[in-house]
Amino acid sequence: RPCPCGGGGAPGGKASGTAALPHGHGRILTGLQGHAAYESASGAAHHALPSGVADAAARDLDLLRRTKEAERHRGWQIISEPGTYSHRGLKRDCPAGRYGNVPGLKSADCTAACSPGHFCPKGSALPTACPKGTYGATEGLGDAKCSGQATLGHYTPTASTSATEVVCPAGRYGDSLGLTTDACSHDCDAASGFCEDSVCKEGYYCPPASVSKAQAECGGSAFFCPKGSALPTPVATGYYTVGSLSKPGEYQTDDDVNIRYDQVICEPGTYCIDGVRIPCPAGRFGGESGLSHHTCSGPAEAGYYTPIESVSARQVDCGGTFNYCPEGSPEPVPVGVGNYSVDGPAANRAWTMTCEPGFYCAAGVKRMCPAGRYGKPHPTPPHGSLTHRAPYAYPTGTYIGLSSEECSGPCKAGYYCPAGSTWHRGGQDTYTRRTSDKYTFAEVKDGGGGLPCPAGRWGGEGMTTDKCEGLCAAGYFCPVGSISPTQTSCGAETLYCPPGSGEPLNVTKGYYATGGTVTTRTGQAECLAQTAPDGARLEEICPSTTVGEGGLLGPDRWYDGMYDPFEYTRSVNEDGAEAQYGGGQSVPADPSQTEGSASMN
Repeated sequence: RPCPCGGGGAPGGKASGTAALPHGHGRILTGLQGHAAYESASGAAHHALPSGVADAAARDLDLLRRTKEAERHRGWQIISEPGTYSHRGLKRDCPAGRYGNVPGLKSADCTAACSPGHFCPKGSALPTACPKGTYGATEGLGDAKCSGQATLGHYTPTASTSATEVVCPAGRYGDSLGLTTDACSHDCDAASGFCEDSVCKEGYYCPPASVSKAQAECGGSAFFCPKGSALPTPVATGYYTVGSLSKPGEYQTDDDVNIRYDQVICEPGTYCIDGVRIPCPAGRFGGESGLSHHTCSGPAEAGYYTPIESVSARQVDCGGTFNYCPEGSPEPVPVGVGNYSVDGPAANRAWTMTCEPGFYCAAGVKRMCPAGRYGKPHPTPPHGSLTHRAPYAYPTGTYIGLSSEECSGPCKAGYYCPAGSTWHRGGQDTYTRRTSDKYTFAEVKDGGGGLPCPAGRWGGEGMTTDKCEGLCAAGYFCPVGSISPTQTSCGAETLYCPPGSGEPLNVTKGYYATGGTVTTRTGQAECLAQTAPDGARLEEICPSTTVGEGGLLGPDRWYDGMYDPFEYTRSVNEDGAEAQYGGGQSVPADPSQTEGSASMN
């Protein structure tokens, strides 16, 4: 209905009221007569306006005057809209922090206070959600700042009520305030609203609510953390971890052991345990990728050796006869003194043996002792072999092989030694080669041992053949094994010894010994006796040394007899009248024996 006239005006129909001056200069005061004055910011009243504000003051005063006039002449009323309320006929905005969601509100309380997670500017009809990146922890918030920004490691969607409304997901991090999405990043496109993810740094992992791209170190060689890791990843079997300092194909350093960011399969020649790359040990080899045990692919093949990080069972040839390489050799083993290498070609020997009797071994090669020398091995010292390194030492009781072409020495005088002889005059020793092989006397004595020079010959040291040094000298005989050309005097007038005699020869009946002396006769001559002329004496026909019936023939008779085979020496007087048998006795001749010499056994 129409408002009553004159209501709300001042006496005399003049409006009174206030208007604010610009720039914080105070406010305009209007009196009953419409005259203006102003009140400064300090509260003092003045009638003169300061310089520079008169125009603005005049405009404001005019607006105030017209408003007051309108209030006095209203003719209708309407209901207040949502977001406002009416008081004494005046419409006013709902205050900040409150909202009015229905028309006709009558109180500044409006409908209610703004709920948490929302804010209500002045005149709000409905609460407005706190924007992303902020939160509203209390009710009655009046502007878009709400209670503040999302804290580190968190983000807040719209209408959030806590600074830690949502944690940044694992693998990401929030290192600034006011983050708005699960990307936990301010790197956002204004038009689309899309934000690039924050990504945890390689070598580190970021659990939920992380505030740094290097939130937590990955934690040891057995784990690796690629970029954006939520948790450490265990290394796979047969792989090793790499980082900024530990590069693929290299052995790792501990300087980056806790911040590895990738894994690489173990290359051939290496194996990997708990993410650590380790070379296959010497004596073994790694022939494939991804090995995970110290045995790698297996041992070195016999005849070869494998240094550290080898990729083949035949990585390196053993190197010559002077070395040998059993299976699993980390390096060549020098062949011991007096030993020779076996099992394989010269460059790939796999085992070693002790030089057998009659041989010598140098640089791993076995050779026969040369003719004229013999090879008798040396017994092993009581504490074991000195020529073999463990674990291949020969047990006590075995022998050490010879290592020089000198072998054990020259063949003994009176003997000869063909190549490979084992004993200078025949031996009866038992030799043991390792624990399973034995050389006994039965195998040695006929296997090239020193042999005696045959009868009729003699030899000094070092003889090489059965000819020895040469023939026995005339007038002497040389039994088996003689060491001198005049080994034994032939012995008596009834005996003679031509060169090379192995025993004395009996002078033939009707012959007499010639040459040399009475003990060293060298030959015989026939007595050419004939029928004695009348008056001649028999003894003038044949020498007194002529062998006749019963022995030596004297000047007047024949005596036939033969050499006692058990006697080696005898002496006679200068005249040959008597033969001394040295304790022996003469043996009558066998009437059936033909003329000639009697042999000595």
